[in-house]
Amino acid sequence: MLPTRTESNKGRATKSAAQTLMGKIELTLGNFQNAKTFLDEVISPTSGQGLLDDITQVFPVANELNKEIIFAVQFASGVNSNSEGTDAYRMFNPTGRVEGKMTGTKGHGVLSSKFYGLFTDQDKRKGSYVKSLVSGLGYSNKIAVPVTVVEDAGSDFVVLRYADVLLMLAEIENELGSTTSALKYLDQIRMRAGIGPYKGALTKQDIFEEIDMQRRKELVFEGHRWFDIIRRGRAALLLGLTDNNKLLLPIPASQTATDQSISQNPGYTK
Repeated sequence: MLPTRTESNKGRATKSAAQTLMGKIELTLGNFQNAKTFLDEVISPTSGQGLLDDITQVFPVANELNKEIIFAVQFASGVNSNSEGTDAYRMFNPTGRVEGKMTGTKGHGVLSSKFYGLFTDQDKRKGSYVKSLVSGLGYSNKIAVPVTVVEDAGSDFVVLRYADVLLMLAEIENELGSTTSALKYLDQIRMRAGIGPYKGALTKQDIFEEIDMQRRKELVFEGHRWFDIIRRGRAALLLGLTDNNKLLLPIPASQTATDQSISQNPGYTK
């Protein structure tokens, strides 16, 4: 019952935001046809959403809430005594990085040089989504430099966007055995990035691995990777874990003490 996205309701929860979230849930549950039904609505011409042609215009503060952004948590720098910005710039940029007079970055979650090296020079996302220091250490360029103090960045936190929808649909169609449709969605992301259409092997596994790689590159620093590897049952392998219990957090003691019927997650003491 939510409204369709229009210019007047940008930034509010819309029908496409709910459909995208439902599609992601159904994909996580392995209900591929249900997921496709929801996400097909999002790519409908009537949804008000779409992929931007220019990759450099997806994240700038001056172009926030563009048609590619399906839902975002909004921030603004220099407003209300610098209290409406996000701390993301300070937390997720390399320690000691200086941009103009802005100092105080913490270096949490920066990119390894190995991952940064996955972006070829032809990939437009290199230099737009991610940049690197002389050392080769990569960092997110999706977060704008604050205009006031380091913890007051103005970039919105993007929760859901159209590129994610296309890559989910590529994965769904691949699982449903529709190679042509899978590549159609995958190649929209590849072509915009400037790396051309996919020309690799056409087995389901090979196509999935390419979709997975494009999710890593396209959605870097947007908070999807952990959930991607969890829903495909790959977390223990990719993270080198020998104890699957480590894939769960402990239930807080305050909760188990309140209700004795709550069992602690495996691997933790009550």
